[in-house]
Amino acid sequence: MIALRKNTREELRIERQEYHGHDLINMRVWYDDGTGEYRPGKQGIAFRAEMLPKVFDALGQLAEKREAA
Repeated sequence: MIALRKNTREELRIERQEYHGHDLINMRVWYDDGTGEYRPGKQGIAFRAEMLPKVFDALGQLAEKREAA
């Protein structure tokens, strides 16, 4: 699992999981519930790991557009 700090109360967790025999990438926002424990939020996405190269490509295209602006 990889965690990226989003702000002081939230982090984006990215992990590879198996679910019902499917190899998935799960990206979800987790939040501090006020007691110091993190809980999964509603914001998130899961997709088949085989899509990862296409997702990387799409993110790269978005980064290039931002740099060009």
